[in-house]
Amino acid sequence: MSENTNAPTEVGASPGGLETTETRVRRARPMLVATRGRIEFAVRCPGCKHLHRHIKLGIVDAPCGAVYNLGPRRGRVQ
Repeated sequence: MSENTNAPTEVGASPGGLETTETRVRRARPMLVATRGRIEFAVRCPGCKHLHRHIKLGIVDAPCGAVYNLGPRRGRVQ
């Protein structure tokens, strides 16, 4: 039985002995795609490595089942 590597990972016990249930979601950086009626975001999926298109930023579900945080690229710090 193979393990689903596209799912978010859970973090259990911390080194201090406190139990936490924190879910880590992978990050993906989008490229803008201007279509005729709206702006979409194309991203290389961290799970299957294919391109997926989304219409919103934030935590998204990909068609392949991967869950990732689709966020804007960071600007330069001056």
